[in-house]
Amino acid sequence: MNLVQQTASYVEGLTENLQWTAEWRRGKTEQFPDGDRNLKAAVLLEELAKQVGTLSGGDLDQQLVSLWGLLKRQVMREISLKRNPNSWEE
Repeated sequence: MNLVQQTASYVEGLTENLQWTAEWRRGKTEQFPDGDRNLKAAVLLEELAKQVGTLSGGDLDQQLVSLWGLLKRQVMREISLKRNPNSWEE
């Protein structure tokens, strides 16, 4: 998979994830009707999903995808270390 295809794949996956999370947040507004944080989050996530969906695969988009990949690997490493704090010694 070349970088443009990888960018498109990340954009599609991230857009779907943001949309799913927005829907989940909207569902939480029914569970917690007295708070407004879930509705605000849903609206912002929907807007972010629209903006992410417009990424076209240009140089900046590819840099963002590369950065996203680095961040994702770092988060996975942090999760792994929290589950097994001594794993860095292995």
